[in-house]
Amino acid sequence: MKIWNRQLTLDTSADAVGRGVPSLVAACEYFNANGDTRYSLWQGLLGPVGSLAVSARIDSFGGWVDGNAEILARADTQMVFARVFENLSGPPEDSVWNVVHGAGDVSEVPNVAANVFNRYDMDQMPAAVAQAVDFADFTHELTGTAVTVSTSVWATGPAVRMIWGYSSATEFEQRTEAAMTSPEFAEKVAANASGPKAIESQSAVGLRIL
Repeated sequence: MKIWNRQLTLDTSADAVGRGVPSLVAACEYFNANGDTRYSLWQGLLGPVGSLAVSARIDSFGGWVDGNAEILARADTQMVFARVFENLSGPPEDSVWNVVHGAGDVSEVPNVAANVFNRYDMDQMPAAVAQAVDFADFTHELTGTAVTVSTSVWATGPAVRMIWGYSSATEFEQRTEAAMTSPEFAEKVAANASGPKAIESQSAVGLRIL
């Protein structure tokens, strides 16, 4: 499985915010109604103000792109894009992530997702992936939270991403606080300190609104 993601940031003026989210909801509904891929829309809860993302689970990036060629050529599709883009503060950023590991039941798209994105030098990637897989299994056993580990290179640089899924923001808060205050968590973080060093790290929490 792969995850396609489009990161967007709304112009934070009142008019753009008022139009931006409805235009994205309409765009996702349009594509969900006109194709076989299911798109989810996320609104940032923690992270840059005005951040949103559209994501989809796909089997093959090439097959997904080729399969969308006809719908992307339609005039009405371009109008859908235009309504979205006129409310953004900059160009969207696309990425594709190869899911290399899952701990727990990751068959359903969660309501709330917390993700950590780490970029590495290429020679650090094998060790970074191994460490992320181990950490995913550890956190799942500690809290019961389902988590995926994904990798990406194109457009992102060599990167590893972990995504934890929750039923609600309350569950995210409770499970995260319980994990981070446990002695086992502190021991695991200390043990990982000598491992691969990320050259850039980002984290965010998003609420699925569609």
